[in-house]
Amino acid sequence: MPPTDNEIRSLNEFDIVKNFMVGIGGRSGLNEYDRLNDVLNHVPVDRPPVICPMHAATAALMRCAGCHESEVLDNPVKMARMAIAVHDKAGFENVRVPFDESVEVSAFGVITGHKSAQRLPIVLQRIISSPSDVDDLRVPDPRTEGRVPHVLEAVRRLETEWQGSEEVPIFIGITSPLMLAMQLRGDHEVLLDMDNEPELLRALLGKTTNFIVEYLRAAVEVGVDQIVVDDSLSNSEVLTFNHFHEFAEPYEDRIANEMRRLDIESIMHLCGRISGEQLERMVEIDVDALSIDEEVPIPILRGMAESRGMAIIGNVSPTTTLLMGSASNVEKETRRCIDEGIDAVAPGGSLEMYTPMENIVMMTRTAKRYGAEHHRQTMR
Repeated sequence: MPPTDNEIRSLNEFDIVKNFMVGIGGRSGLNEYDRLNDVLNHVPVDRPPVICPMHAATAALMRCAGCHESEVLDNPVKMARMAIAVHDKAGFENVRVPFDESVEVSAFGVITGHKSAQRLPIVLQRIISSPSDVDDLRVPDPRTEGRVPHVLEAVRRLETEWQGSEEVPIFIGITSPLMLAMQLRGDHEVLLDMDNEPELLRALLGKTTNFIVEYLRAAVEVGVDQIVVDDSLSNSEVLTFNHFHEFAEPYEDRIANEMRRLDIESIMHLCGRISGEQLERMVEIDVDALSIDEEVPIPILRGMAESRGMAIIGNVSPTTTLLMGSASNVEKETRRCIDEGIDAVAPGGSLEMYTPMENIVMMTRTAKRYGAEHHRQTMR
């Protein structure tokens, strides 16, 4: 599946930008790994990095990688190749696996499938319907069960790609304990459990958290650099503040503490509108950075995050701007993020399947060029 003419033009533009970036000032020898590591550790850098913490399984990038969708989900070789294409062809300064959110639930033996050719895998079976089901639920070994071993093998291959150089940060995405509980029990059922069956839900969350903690350990063993915890539920549209405080925050705290103990850098992705009260609690979770979508105002979060030594990543809209917007819209939104003081530029979520390649390249190109110019101006 060779790239289209438009994709080739976008890639040629990106090559020009790479050559331009060689001459930009900043700390000498600053590679992509160093730049992101410095940002997460609050060391001044020459410009904000441009990364994709969530997945980037677009049709255009799959064509560039020569992979079909089913292959990048299940085949570790193709998964790694796809991740490299996101870096080499789109211009993001990291690689990230996997390319869907059903990996963890597959380890529990849950059946997943495609609702249509344009959708990533969805859960077709719920396995928790009563307290006894939770009692009987066995916490699987992420190193051997479901599709998790494919992801770990892809990380090994990515680590080998840059072995000894530490030039490109390797990310792995993991769902939050509450998201995994919903996949096992059902979205509607879990929301009702918060008021009607809280003990059942706490027991289930205990087991999903145990699994994710073990998954973190396995990921660190194979050489991952950053772990992204996908928490698309802890927003004001899904959870009340009390429900967040009781059924999301304590379990995410445990995961954050484990990542800190493992000395691994951590990012938590937030999605949707989040109240100020909830944001104030979010920044108490001990992760290195928050990845946010366009619904979260950068200036408001920035003041909260700075007090906790937390970086902010985001927040170009993956739908309104990257999927449906023009190249000029993409450039404008990317510049806005930098002007508002974002620490690392990123899409505000996973890229949609048919995101135009030229929009992705416009985002990464603008972030690098304008980010460097903005840095020079602020240093004068």
